[in-house]
Order: sequence, then C-alpha cells, then structure tokens
Amino acid sequence: MAANRHGSPPAFLVSSVLLLIGSASLSQACGFVRHERQRPFRRHLLLSLVVGTLFVATQTYALTWLIRRQPPEDVQVGTVAFVAVMAALHAMHFVIALLFLVFVTVRAFADRYDHEYYWGVTICTWFWHILGIVWLLVLAVIAIASLTPERGWALLPVSESIRQQ
Repeated sequence: MAANRHGSPPAFLVSSVLLLIGSASLSQACGFVRHERQRPFRRHLLLSLVVGTLFVATQTYALTWLIRRQPPEDVQVGTVAFVAVMAALHAMHFVIALLFLVFVTVRAFADRYDHEYYWGVTICTWFWHILGIVWLLVLAVIAIASLTPERGWALLPVSESIRQQ
C-alpha cells in the first residue's frame, strides 16, 4: 500500500475505523446488558472481539510498513522510530484491552452479567474508549511529524539542522 499525502500508512485509517466500530459495539453491548437483553449483548461482545482482533492485525501491518520504510541513516533522529514506538505502545495496551474483552465475553456466555451486575462490561467499554482517545492523540502526533516537506517522516539529523541555522 502506498502512503497517503501525510506519509502515514493507509492501514492507520482502516484501524481507526475498526476502533470506532468496536467502541460503538461495546457501548451497545453495555446498553443491552443493562436492559437484560442477553442475546444482543453477547452478539455485540463477539463483534467487538472480532473487530479488536482485526485492529491488532491492521496495526501490526502498519507498524511493519513504518519500520521498513525508514531509511537506516535516520533511525536515531527520524520521526518514524518515534511514531512506531508510540503506535506499538498503543497496540500493546490494546492487546491487554482485547484480553480483558475475551475475559468479559467468556463470563458473559457463562451468564455472569445481568441488569444488576455488569461492572466488568462497563470498565471494558471505558478502557476501549480511552484507548480510542489515545489513538486520536497518536494520529495527531503522526500528522505533526509528517509536516517536514523534503523528507516526509525523517527529520534532518541534529548536526545538519544546527548547521542550517
């Protein structure tokens, strides 16, 4: 896949849409369990689980794309490494959220949640929403980092930038 005009992998756009779909699905699951509608509750948990897995797969592809695109001479001073680390840290936190969602889903199929007790579902939903907000911040950093006109992602080495001043 080619880079978009900002220099970020197109897979980041796909993963952002997946994150939004999962967030909406978890919110609906939370609403269904509050109203004791177990079948749609479980269906939305499973949808969120599938979407979350696709998110991690898409992020893995995007990170690989970023790392392979970085010129070797810019590893220490380029923005690609910084953005890749930020995205990787977000992905690692998302894997934890996904494991928590697996736990909640297994408990949902064991009839552990109802209209009186759904604390785990609520916490899982909020964790997903918080990771969505963090992802928006990562995308903002990517947009700012890609504003260097000549070299895209890679910033000038420190010695060159000092000499140019």
